Amino acid sequence: MARKGENIYKRKDGRWEGRYIKGRKPDGRPLYGSIYGIKYGDVKARLIPIKSTYAAAREHSSVRYIGTVRDWLCYWLDDLQKPHIKPSTYASYRDKLARHVLPNLGDKRLEMLTEDDIQQWIDGLTAKGLAGSSVRTVYRIFNAALQKAVYRHYLFVNPCRDVTLPGEQQPEIHALTISQQKELEKQALAGKGNEAVILALYTGMRIGEISALRWDDVDFDNNLIYVRRTLQRIPDYDVGADAKTKLIMDIPKTRTSYRMIPFGGHLKASLLEWKAVSKSEYVISCKGHFAEPRVISYRFRKIADKVGLADTTFHSLRHTYATRCIERGIDVVTLSRLLGHASSKLTLDTYADSTVEQRKYAMAVLDMLLPQEEPERENLGIGMVNKQKFAALLMQLFNLDIPTAS
Repeated sequence: MARKGENIYKRKDGRWEGRYIKGRKPDGRPLYGSIYGIKYGDVKARLIPIKSTYAAAREHSSVRYIGTVRDWLCYWLDDLQKPHIKPSTYASYRDKLARHVLPNLGDKRLEMLTEDDIQQWIDGLTAKGLAGSSVRTVYRIFNAALQKAVYRHYLFVNPCRDVTLPGEQQPEIHALTISQQKELEKQALAGKGNEAVILALYTGMRIGEISALRWDDVDFDNNLIYVRRTLQRIPDYDVGADAKTKLIMDIPKTRTSYRMIPFGGHLKASLLEWKAVSKSEYVISCKGHFAEPRVISYRFRKIADKVGLADTTFHSLRHTYATRCIERGIDVVTLSRLLGHASSKLTLDTYADSTVEQRKYAMAVLDMLLPQEEPERENLGIGMVNKQKFAALLMQLFNLDIPTAS
């Protein structure tokens, strides 16, 4: 039996169940939500703030939304979001909602959406094999749309708030080995039209950034490349249901993507050589104009197949650049700036495996600080020259004053 006025019951399985009204069914009957616990006191403590939240929401709710999830998402995306986001972002949101949300939840009444519905939807995406990071991305978009419905008082609370999301798997990175890179560079330099390969390997720029790179973005006096824009091909939803595609020249994807990339003497020599024969304002051109991403990918695919890299994508060149930087002791913060990542954490998470060897080297140098016999030090497998190199690396990574062995 329930404790009087509290709506808390003792279940047959021994647990306590606390119930609260979270909405109304179409016929006006209450729609209940439940929480569970081993102890009565725990359930009561959790139930009180939940009841207060729903009660306050009902008190302030003045508008009832009778449309479906599909109706709300279309309004949210086209009327509330589209005027304020980049076309590429709009296309990405629309594609993800159409593929992963609407087929499962689109026909459900918005006000009838429950946490169980959301959880089953998320579990279903995971069961179908969608990567955890992709599930989280779709969830974030959907959650933002539902949160706006809460702000508009169309929902009492956001049913997304207490769901369990799948873990984020570490992204799988495909970088070329040094021998593969040298062979690819040799093939790229042997003919014309593959300058983008060299640029990607020695600047880490994204393919859209390379497509949009102009000669006036290259500062030969200070040896800097300015990443100011990106070129993308996205669905053209303005032409109707059978969406064709269109090219858009836009600013970089994030504030940190707008950046300066220094270049060395070898790349400078190549850039000057390319500029001397260029008839376009774009560094990588096609028929006197820019070369769009799929043209660059097509050119890359031809030489990649020749050197036995059939499964390698153009984006792998960016990963290769990052891996070479890490191998040569470039710190994560600097690499993050060079790549235009939103945070150093993103860089570290992406290239975690690549930094393992650097960490081993650093710890080996740190180990040299411990008093021990010289023969035992040699068991580390680190020669005298390498010890000095590793000590310098440790100083760079951790800002420590480490004495080198003499």
